[in-house]
Amino acid sequence: MKTLPRFLGYWLATAVTAMAAGTVLQVENGQNEQFQAVASVPLHTALPASFSLVEVGASGERLGAVACVVDGSGQTPELVCMLPGITEAGATRRLLVVPNQAPVPAATDLTVETAEKELVIRNSYFEIRHPRQGGGGLPSGVRFRLSGRADPDLYLLDRIYRRETKRQYLLSYDRESTATVVFQSPLRVVVETQARYCLGGEPAPGTPRAVYRFVYSPYSPVIGVTARLAKDDDDLWNEVHFLHLTRNDYLYTTFVTGDEAKVFPMNTPGEKSVSRNGSRWGVMATETDATGVGFGGVNCWDASDEFYYYVCRSRSQWTDRTMDWAGALYFGPAFADPAEYSRWLAGPSLAAKLVSADLTAAAPETVPPPTGAYELANEALRLVFAEV
Repeated sequence: MKTLPRFLGYWLATAVTAMAAGTVLQVENGQNEQFQAVASVPLHTALPASFSLVEVGASGERLGAVACVVDGSGQTPELVCMLPGITEAGATRRLLVVPNQAPVPAATDLTVETAEKELVIRNSYFEIRHPRQGGGGLPSGVRFRLSGRADPDLYLLDRIYRRETKRQYLLSYDRESTATVVFQSPLRVVVETQARYCLGGEPAPGTPRAVYRFVYSPYSPVIGVTARLAKDDDDLWNEVHFLHLTRNDYLYTTFVTGDEAKVFPMNTPGEKSVSRNGSRWGVMATETDATGVGFGGVNCWDASDEFYYYVCRSRSQWTDRTMDWAGALYFGPAFADPAEYSRWLAGPSLAAKLVSADLTAAAPETVPPPTGAYELANEALRLVFAEV
């Protein structure tokens, strides 16, 4: 007596080892171990309209899917991904671009809230707020989420100064300035600000202006910042102050600068003010929290009897009609070992590039093809049934 065929098993075509010639995102780490690190690379050549990333080992074995997204908000689109788990110091990780496959979703600690008057960005380290209109669109105040403490009086005093007229013009004085979320995903949030340098609400001669891009990442106390400055004349501005992280009154107790870390206890208020410099970064710190500027030379000012306390990217003159700046802000824990700040502020740790490669791309597990009395198959699927 014959019964209905009983299903024995199936075999996917992807379960066999196959040679794959394709595009690989190669990410090289620097001298510090990274956790859940976000890497990015400009896309100067087009990738498939739909694709995912799969990490591959040294022999081409597939190690797992990697969350990714394309940020098209800037002048050049960028491929952004998060390397799962720990990336060892000096390690190289390879991610294969798999066409016609949706990327895996990402879940991280990075969020953005658009309120009526402000943008609120949070991750495990900080809560930052941008005014949606006015104030240059620049962030003001911070809540340090690890300690629970806040500094509502911290701000960016970004400005230009002309010695001939003894006048300075601030981005924060532009009442028509704006801050907008131009890209949002669990892997990256980009806030773009547009403002003119103003005094008393009026723009400076030549209408100098700036577009800032604040790039927020998950699991990181660092915010990447780029700026494009432009003006309509060729006249000299003697000083341009970029990422001028400022506090009017005494709160932080120590300046720390690097890349060769040096610690400077702040003066007692009333003592003569003094400047400090760092080749790559500088922070102001209490026992629990620190805030600072990096990815380039910095100037610090201990305002014990003059002006304000600040850390600022090294200032320069401005004559050309356009000028580009780049740097980073830090809002995170204070470190007993001052060299730890270099981990975050000396410069980007990950170097990513797209390369072509021939890979032996195998599925994690393979099984021998089943046999039976009946078979249904196409290019992607093979079903085998037994006769019982």
